Amino acid sequence: MLRNMEIEVEKRGLLNERRYHEVLDRLRQLEAVDKGEVSTESIFYLSNRWQLKIQRSTPGRAAKIAWKSGGNDGAESRRELELAISHDNFDAANELMRQVLPGVSVFPTHQRRHDFTLNTVQVALKYSPDWDYHIEIEALVNDESRVPVALEAIQNLADTLGITLLSPEEEQKFVAQRIQERKKRH
Repeated sequence: MLRNMEIEVEKRGLLNERRYHEVLDRLRQLEAVDKGEVSTESIFYLSNRWQLKIQRSTPGRAAKIAWKSGGNDGAESRRELELAISHDNFDAANELMRQVLPGVSVFPTHQRRHDFTLNTVQVALKYSPDWDYHIEIEALVNDESRVPVALEAIQNLADTLGITLLSPEEEQKFVAQRIQERKKRH
């Protein structure tokens, strides 16, 4: 099923293991809706103009292809399309992308995530070897005029949780650094 193109408004913050667990406890105190823990395997296809991700969760729950406008520019909002696919089609979808997108940067990663919803925002507490412990706070809107409201809701929740969010420039620099580190290892 193809989800209509929406605008994803998203900010991230870096955590350590202790802060991860403190934020997890605080979300529960705030009675955020706990959507559970999941492990994901993702393959990112990165260009200067867009990002594409093929992701599956384990155990074999769900899989999707997600496209976002913008490259690694640290943007706080992006156009986004998602297409649910069969968990069994993960490898075939990646083979298709390798064939039709030659020359783009490919970045595989695994992560653990614990998802919550609180009011109008979604929170993902995450751990991956590439990003370490971190938080993503996002809201989906269907109109560009709603982006400032979503950013305010995200910042308000970050303040409530005592989280310092990365600026667009900090996020861009951090992601570029992690990609370079990954390339050196492989």
